[in-house]
Amino acid sequence: DLPTGRFYVIVHSSIDRDLVLDSCRKYNKEGLNCKVILSGAHAQFNRLSLADYDNVAAAQNGAYTFQPRFGPTVWVLQY
Repeated sequence: DLPTGRFYVIVHSSIDRDLVLDSCRKYNKEGLNCKVILSGAHAQFNRLSLADYDNVAAAQNGAYTFQPRFGPTVWVLQY
């Protein structure tokens, strides 16, 4: 995956790509539009994105909407 400059709402990060892909498939079946992105040094970490936005303010607001379901560890990553 090439960096896009967009701001992603991340709910999970793991070295185990299969684990992240399984979660992504599960949430997509529930109607979310998840994506798996690679980031970090040498793309070690697979990150599960629930949504992406053009700017950090919109992404942070989006993250707040996911917190009731996914908890306070939902965070924003520019990638």
